[in-house]
Amino acid sequence: TALRHEQSMSKIMKLFSWALIAVAMTAGLSEGAMYYLDPAGYDSNNGLSESAPWKTIARVNRAAFSPGDSILLKRGGVWREQLNIPSSGSSGNPIAFGAYGMGDKPVINGAMVVNGWTRYNGNIYVADISSSNAAAIKQLFVDGNYYDMAHYPNSGFLHIDANSAANNYLIDGDLALTQEQVVGSTIVIRLRHWQVNNRRVSIYDPGTHRIEWSEPYSYSPPPWAGYGYYLQGKLWMLDTAQEWYYDSVARRLYLWLANGDDPSFHTVEVSSNTHGIYADNKSFININDITVKNANENGVYLLRTINVQAGSVEIYNSGTNGFFVERSTNTSIFNCKISSSISAGIEIRLSNYSNVANSEIADTGTVGKLKNSYAGIHQHSGDNSTFRNNRIFNSGYAGISWFSGTSN
Repeated sequence: TALRHEQSMSKIMKLFSWALIAVAMTAGLSEGAMYYLDPAGYDSNNGLSESAPWKTIARVNRAAFSPGDSILLKRGGVWREQLNIPSSGSSGNPIAFGAYGMGDKPVINGAMVVNGWTRYNGNIYVADISSSNAAAIKQLFVDGNYYDMAHYPNSGFLHIDANSAANNYLIDGDLALTQEQVVGSTIVIRLRHWQVNNRRVSIYDPGTHRIEWSEPYSYSPPPWAGYGYYLQGKLWMLDTAQEWYYDSVARRLYLWLANGDDPSFHTVEVSSNTHGIYADNKSFININDITVKNANENGVYLLRTINVQAGSVEIYNSGTNGFFVERSTNTSIFNCKISSSISAGIEIRLSNYSNVANSEIADTGTVGKLKNSYAGIHQHSGDNSTFRNNRIFNSGYAGISWFSGTSN
């Protein structure tokens, strides 16, 4: 009986602690000036009332805020911009980013809509996106559905013939492609049962069937015989439906839709913003009740931050990580939902006192063809992390993993 009472009290204290954090975040929305964003607003407004809101996140990015200020995005609104948090709060007076109004959470969408399609060849259509800032594109969605980049082979894997002596090449005697077809593509290689990596091919010798890449893998062994790989990112590989290719030099996007449809009659989005929310060297920040989706790299990237709290944030379809916490201290992530991240739902690197609780992390590393995946939650160095009461499912590699450091 005493043990049950102690366990019950422990659960109550844990819930109470997280409730205090939630209250603190809410309190952060009630002090200082309140700034409002509405897609129907104007950046020439002062932003200090719902009747005179700012329009763009760009206006927020260039503002200077004071500790205790709140920046509220209108529920139901969508912004296809990257939020770069410009100012720090202070102890007891954080700067808070949240929502106001009724309806769905406001959305920060890292993808741009692509229009202006013309037929290129057969079922392949092409669009010029040279007016955008999309130098690199990792993700494409059609009517909200993920499409894989064009790859070879279309299914399954090619296989390594012999153990490599260094981690910058492999040999596949069965590869019957030309130098032009291979050089410049990206090789996605399984180095071990638990490890997938990718590099850009710099040299291919059709005589020896040797593929080389100029940047060796870090902390990885050489490729072994029998393991699989595939190639992606060349126009000739676009030979079946539901694939795409992006020419980053000409800034032209090629797409083959299901049933050979004309993309003009569908919503085509490509991830063009590096992150959804980005904070560098900032402190005492609260982020609450915001949805982030389709970022090219990370949904939320916290670099060298101190005392950042994220609550009830939803992150979908991140090209690398949902949350990326790097070289940061005292980060709290709770009641969040992270889904369909390519690499990790939450990546914590070289950071101390990171806390993740009561969050759902799903479908990490299982999006499309096999890619580099870590875990639902992955810690790489750092101490005193706590992961508690989280629901993690459908991870391509591990649910929770840590490379070094201490976690509870």
